[in-house]
Amino acid sequence: RVFNGKLHTTLRLERRQCLIFAIDPTGMPDTTVELPSAPGDVVLALSGPWMAATPSGEAVCVPCPGDWSRVEGWETFAGTLRFTCEFPASLGMCNEAQFLDLGAVGDSAEAFLNGERLGMRAWGPYIFPLGTAIREGINRLDVLVTNSLANRYNGAQMPSGIIGPVVVRRAAPLGT
Repeated sequence: RVFNGKLHTTLRLERRQCLIFAIDPTGMPDTTVELPSAPGDVVLALSGPWMAATPSGEAVCVPCPGDWSRVEGWETFAGTLRFTCEFPASLGMCNEAQFLDLGAVGDSAEAFLNGERLGMRAWGPYIFPLGTAIREGINRLDVLVTNSLANRYNGAQMPSGIIGPVVVRRAAPLGT
């Protein structure tokens, strides 16, 4: 907003996020530009059922949400697993739903909704804009999670998997 002829704005950056500004000190602020939305209240909790598999499609028995490094036989596994969940969405929910929030993840996550890539996060927050990927009816969420090599090399049992909670969020009101 412009106050006393000067542009004032609020920035909200999550841990390890950055922003690059290009400022023209001779220019005038463009007040028609829309502010980006930020995650707000929960619209839907995605509690499952979840299926877990290797990238080649072999089903595995690990918890989701949960930490696979605490499961017998998986303590030192280091690699990638695919977690899949289906959930219904009404037209009203599609209009409200703006973000997928995976909660806590060990370590990196790449998310796909109905086959459309939402993005990849190597650290939190594990939040992805949904854009037009969410549809009325049944939606399929696929998340590829890759954990730390410290589990294999050091036996560290670092948290591994989608720890959660996994939720769909609406956009926060502007200015919050």
